[in-house]
Order: sequence, then C-alpha cells, then structure tokens
Amino acid sequence: MYRFKHYQPKPNHPDWEKLQIEVKEIEKKILQNIKIKKDIGFRYRINNFYRKLSSVRTVLLNFLRNRYRYSRKNHALFPPSFVWAMINRCNFHCTYCDDHTGKAWPENSDIDTLNTKEGLKLLKLMRTGTSSVYFCGGEPTLRKDLPFFIDKAWNMGFWPVAINTNASVLHKKLLKPEWSNVLRQLDIMVISLDALDIDLLNNLYQVKMGRTVIRNILLLRYLSDYVPIFMVVNVVISRDNILEAEAVLDWCNDLDIPYAIVPAQVKSGADPKVMQDPNYKKLAKKVLQRQQEGYRFYAPPYLLRKILYQEPHECFKSCCPHIFPNGTLYWPCQASVNVKPVKLKVLDYKTLPELYKEANKRIAAYNFHGSGPNQCGGSCGWYQIYGTEVVGKVARENPIRLLQEIRNLPFKL
Repeated sequence: MYRFKHYQPKPNHPDWEKLQIEVKEIEKKILQNIKIKKDIGFRYRINNFYRKLSSVRTVLLNFLRNRYRYSRKNHALFPPSFVWAMINRCNFHCTYCDDHTGKAWPENSDIDTLNTKEGLKLLKLMRTGTSSVYFCGGEPTLRKDLPFFIDKAWNMGFWPVAINTNASVLHKKLLKPEWSNVLRQLDIMVISLDALDIDLLNNLYQVKMGRTVIRNILLLRYLSDYVPIFMVVNVVISRDNILEAEAVLDWCNDLDIPYAIVPAQVKSGADPKVMQDPNYKKLAKKVLQRQQEGYRFYAPPYLLRKILYQEPHECFKSCCPHIFPNGTLYWPCQASVNVKPVKLKVLDYKTLPELYKEANKRIAAYNFHGSGPNQCGGSCGWYQIYGTEVVGKVARENPIRLLQEIRNLPFKL
C-alpha cells in the first residue's frame, strides 16, 4: 500500500489498494514484452552515447548561428527542439483543449495528415537544424506508426525524444511487439493529469477514462524501475480544477513524480479568471515552496515562477516551431492576433535553414512579440513559449546561462 506524507485521499479519489493490485497484474504482462535495463548491451550504450553527442553538436552549432543572427537583428533563431502535432484525432475531448488558433484539436480534419513516409521526411528535414523532437497531438499514441517514428528519431540523433500523451491506452499498446522498445527510446514522457477526483476528471476529459489515466501513471512509475524513462505529470489549471490540482501536487511529490503546471490558455493568453482566483494564488505559492524543499518540478526555479504567475516574457517563436499534422508551419506564430501568420508546407523545403530563410522573407521574425500593430499582439504562457526566452537570452546575453539551465533540469542528461 502507498504511504503518503502530503497527499490526503478525498471522496471520489481512487481506491489506491485496488489500483495497486491492478497495476502489478498489468506490469507482469508488460515486462514480458518490453526491453528493460538488463537487456541494454554495449552496442546500445555506444549508440546512445553518439546519439547524445550528435545532439549536443547541433546545440553548439545553433548557439553560434543564433549569436550571429541576433547580432544582425535576425530573430529567426534555430530551435533546440520542435513540436510535431502528429494527429488531430484524440480519444478525449478536454474542455480546455486549444490548438493555438482558437479551435480544439479534434475539431480539425485528419484527411491530409502526413503519412508514414512523409513523417519520416519531416524528421530528416528538421534534424538539419534542431536536436530534439516533441511528439504530441491530438493523442499521438493513436497513430499506429508512432513506434516507428520514435525509433527513427532515436537513430537520427534526436535527444531528448519526448512525447505528450494522456496515457489512456498505454497499458494496451505496451503489450504489442512493435512497442517493445518504445519506453527505452523515449527520454521524456509528459502525461496530462488535471485531478484525482475521478468524476471531475471524467468531466474535464468528457470521457470516462480518468481512473485509467491515474492507473497508467502508477504503472509507468513502477516500470521506471526497469526502463530509463523520465515521466512528468502535467496539470492544466482551469476554473474547475484548482483545488484538485493541489491534490495532484501532493500526490506527485509523495511519489517523486516531477510536476508541471500551467494555467489554461485561450488562443493567445491565460484565462484571467484562473489567474485572479485566490485558490490559484495559494497553489502557486505552495508549488514554489515545494520546489525550495527539494521536490521535483519540470522547470528551473525562475522559469517556474514566471509560468505560474504568467509574468511578462520575451518570445522567440522560431525557437519552438510547431508543425501541424498536415505538415504546415504557421510563421512566425499560429496564435498571432495582430498579424495574420503565413502558412508554409515544411516538406516543400530540403533543410530547416532553407525553410527559415524563406519564412523570414515572408514575415520578419525580428521583434515580433509584443502588442504593437506589426507585432503578434498575444501573450501566450505555455511552457515552450517561456522556454524560447531562455534561448533568446543565450543568443543575446550570457552563454553560461545555457549551462545553468541544463544543470537545473530535473532529469539526468
């Protein structure tokens, strides 16, 4: 049975003893299928070392490129990572879902979604200018070719290879032979969990899958003893779940699961009613206090504070390109309010530098973030957006900051 220090069970929370029994039964079956730490041989370790070395080489090259570009007032900076929304379809219909253009992901059609061959071409193209990939959706685990893409990304030298998922079907997927290597090749898995109250969770997701998500998070925590996966629980704060987000915080801290938190965003800014809620302010203060006490969070201290309070920030959107399921890049940003972004078909280009050169001709990225008539007019507060500020400051100010940020990451590099 789990022993909790901070977390206090509440009505409609799971029966943890029953859940633990279920997890153990599923774990036994999955361990018969997946590759675990003891299966890691010398060749794999060497290949993994060179994968990371290749990624670091790209980071250093982009550092030099970006310093030069910034000095010439060119803010089309090369990214440390790119986000690939692989699919619009999702088995959830979250009340706060937003594709950064004002629609929910499942409202978009998947008719022209990149196929496997096109997706592979996208990975190869993006690897010419970035070192990390972040798979998301919709729900990326609904793509049958996801294990193929994870394997290809790993072997192309992407690091870290990350995914954002609701985890609702992982207990089934991890029993499939083609998924045997997935947990070993994923470096970061970000899982959405907005409450522990199962009824509330089902209402937020608009499907009765809340208990399954909680169980699968516990399953992955157990499996992390056998595979080197770094799991993060991500909580999106809406008007409905502020108090439950605190319960998730206590639960994650007790189970040593890194916690990520962000206020719900509506196209180009945080929900003001969430930000003004006294319970949210109390939660934000508690999060920062817990980080000072040594609990793990998915951001260094100064960045976590800025995200919690949605403090003013600089945005260099080119440092986090978001590729839509049909292979479209909105430039400079899909959430721009004052300036209509241009759409570029990424696969029309051979390299990322070539893509950025053309994009910057269409709309110059220089000083695009702001409220002026020729600026974006938005103030998005997602994790990735605050992260772009770090890249911009590295390009402009102090390269030592890069090393400081790496040191503050909550996972081992």
